[in-house]
This record gives sequence, structure tokens and C-alpha cells, in this order.
Amino acid sequence: MGNLIWKGKSSKKKTPWGEQSCWSAPWGTSGKITFIEAGKRTSKKMYKQKREIIYLLSGKATVYAYGEAEFFDYIDKDDAKCYNLEPGDTVLIEPGSIYRVSALEDSTLIEVQAGGSLGHNDTDLVRFEDDFGRT
Repeated sequence: MGNLIWKGKSSKKKTPWGEQSCWSAPWGTSGKITFIEAGKRTSKKMYKQKREIIYLLSGKATVYAYGEAEFFDYIDKDDAKCYNLEPGDTVLIEPGSIYRVSALEDSTLIEVQAGGSLGHNDTDLVRFEDDFGRT
């Protein structure tokens, strides 16, 4: 590698729980800046091939992990392993891990994904539950 600098464009989309600015780069790398309104949450989902790192830029949020997890803060009534995030906290989500993010207050996350298909098509995404009927 070495002699490559790549420029791309981002796209913005409204979501039922806030909005996202999405971008992608070569070799299966992509990212999002995600805003989630207080009291709302994302789908309970997994990516079949993508690995994702979530960084909480502002607000307070909880990541619910359904299945194998390490270093979580507590287990909720649905047996989800819960990670309470404050600004500066990160969480790594491996491919095949089922999870969702809930905003305790207005929250902005930076998400970086690697692996899977290029861009932000939904062929890698599997939704299990959704508060907005998108399963």
C-alpha cells in the first residue's frame, strides 16, 4: 500500500430516532456520525461481516449486547449485557454480535465499520426488533 489518498462524499439521512451522516472508503471501510434523540433507540440488530467501533462523542447512551460480551456494566431484565457510555467511551462490536443503542439523553456517536460490503447497503444488516416497524 502506501501511496494512496482517497476522497469521498458523505450523505445525510433522517432516521426515526434522529439522523446519520454516512461515508465510505475503499476496502470495506465506512463510518457514520449518528445522532439519537433522548429516549429513543436503534434496532436490535447485527452485522454478519462488519466489525464496528462506537465512540460516544456527546450525551449518555447504553449499548445492549445480546449474547457473549465482556467487561459490561450490568445485566438487564432481558439478560442483555449493558454498557453505559459517557463521552469518550468506546465499545467494539464483532461481526455476528446482536446489539442496540439507547440514548439516555441526546447523544452523538461516531461509528467506524470495517469488513463486509462497501458502503451502507443493508445486505450485511439483520434486524431482530425495531420500535419503528423496520424488521
